[in-house]
Amino acid sequence: MNVLNELLTQNLNEAIERARASGRFEIADYLTLKASNDKIRKESVKWLFAAVLEIVFTFNKHGAKI
Repeated sequence: MNVLNELLTQNLNEAIERARASGRFEIADYLTLKASNDKIRKESVKWLFAAVLEIVFTFNKHGAKI
């Protein structure tokens, strides 16, 4: 999966550079914003799962069966 992510990032960066080179700055800006939002979303999901797991483990440590 890591190789796939690297390939996707490389292709996205190439698309951004091609858009800039052809004067399509609105496309380059959109792709840059999309990449940034995707990264934020990915990190947010990791944080959310970690927080939920921490809550579950704490409850389970005190006898809950979650």
